[in-house]
Amino acid sequence: MIANVGRFWRVTLVFLAMPALPLAANAQEQLNVPKFEVTGRIGLGGLKRFGDNYSDSGMTIGIGQVLRIHRRLGVGFEAERIRNLEPSPVRCGLVSCSGSAVEGVRSASHFSFNVLYYLTGSGSATPFILGGVGILQSRSASAVTYAGTNSGVIVQQADETDRGVSLGFGGGVRIPIGGRLSLRPEIRIVDSTIRSRSNLSLIQMAVAVGYRW
Repeated sequence: MIANVGRFWRVTLVFLAMPALPLAANAQEQLNVPKFEVTGRIGLGGLKRFGDNYSDSGMTIGIGQVLRIHRRLGVGFEAERIRNLEPSPVRCGLVSCSGSAVEGVRSASHFSFNVLYYLTGSGSATPFILGGVGILQSRSASAVTYAGTNSGVIVQQADETDRGVSLGFGGGVRIPIGGRLSLRPEIRIVDSTIRSRSNLSLIQMAVAVGYRW
């Protein structure tokens, strides 16, 4: 009888401990999740304008931060600049022209608030998808060609500054390196034609290096 009672209590303790195992694993997973992470990004950004054949590309450099509010969810802010953009020389289009000018985007900056959703990965790498809203600010060169009887005159106009509301989405993989660092290759597509005269879109491929707390 005593042996049966002892066996009953052992089975009862095992049964009660089983629900606690997932909780313990989840608690350990929460400990391994970075709560706050700052990032530095470098990559390649391609600009495209809707409505014509304009396109250009340059190097992107930026900084950002991600706050993990859940093991699956993070929110963050990023600021970056697109460098090495080169406006194109204006072609005459007439028999002959005097003067010279360029057209195209001289510089661009992007500021965005993002939401990241982390998926289940294999090993320590964690894939994620993201969506964001922000502002794409650009400075563009423009020109006017005045046509005469036998020739034209190309005149450079003052640069124009434009700001458009941007909507972006993309994804990548977060790869931890040691206890504090991480590597985050990603790709994203940004459309900033809302409330914009320039009607620019942006395609980015970048790698971010993060440091976590």
